[in-house]
Amino acid sequence: MNNTKGVFLMKTIRTKLTSMILTAAFAVSFAPLAFTSNSVRADGFNQQTYDAVVNYYDSASAFLSMHYDEVPADVYLALDTARSNAFFAIQSKTGLDQAYSDLRVQLEVAEATLAGIPIDTNQAPDYVVGTAGYNATYPVPVSGVTAQNVAAIYANNRNLPAQMIRVLVVDNYIDRLYMSVFGRNPGSAEEAVWVQNLMVENMTGSQIASAMLNSSEFTSRNLTNQQFVTVLYRTFLDREPDPTGLANWTNALNNGTSRQQLIDTFASLSQWGDICSYYGIAK
Repeated sequence: MNNTKGVFLMKTIRTKLTSMILTAAFAVSFAPLAFTSNSVRADGFNQQTYDAVVNYYDSASAFLSMHYDEVPADVYLALDTARSNAFFAIQSKTGLDQAYSDLRVQLEVAEATLAGIPIDTNQAPDYVVGTAGYNATYPVPVSGVTAQNVAAIYANNRNLPAQMIRVLVVDNYIDRLYMSVFGRNPGSAEEAVWVQNLMVENMTGSQIASAMLNSSEFTSRNLTNQQFVTVLYRTFLDREPDPTGLANWTNALNNGTSRQQLIDTFASLSQWGDICSYYGIAK
């Protein structure tokens, strides 16, 4: 990945799920209670510890869903066990200190193992891309709305196995592409096809975006060159075009650059690679 924060996050994340894609995801909301103080209450609950466990729990979910086949089985099991124990601590708001210690250590071990660096269990692990902890700590390559949507998937589905959460994240990626390219949400059947291709790595993020931009549905919209450039910005950069960029790329199309050439140019941008990595898919 082209992100400078955290060594393990710099490599391109590739998932190799071979199981059948879920056609229905069961999302059970989980919203922590709000408190106004970080002090320890009479029952021993501490809000700061609770928040730390929640952030590391979401990072563990993200790590396991994206790197499950890239770390040794014992490392995976240790992190998954710490994650499971932390879930009960989060629900009951008891045993938070132990859950925090175990989860922090196992996440640091997993990250160091993936990065191929010496393990220092005294070091705080990095938050994993897509989670609220990461979004609040590091600059993100996506828009604020996208970041909130992805973080909400991890926060609202803490009762689900990591690989089921992974399906929901990839679903969100396809939803975003449909809105930027077609201006609509995908139907469940068509979304399932794209999601499956991503999950088993039959297609990359760039290949799917290009296929959508060359589809009969999109070309039948008969967009002007300026409108086409705007769609590329929304698709590959997750933002509206700036006036200078919009004018320059529109002029390029007006002067003979083909639309496919422009698609390929946008797909080669490092920012697009960062967005793909944010979702944990191959560019």
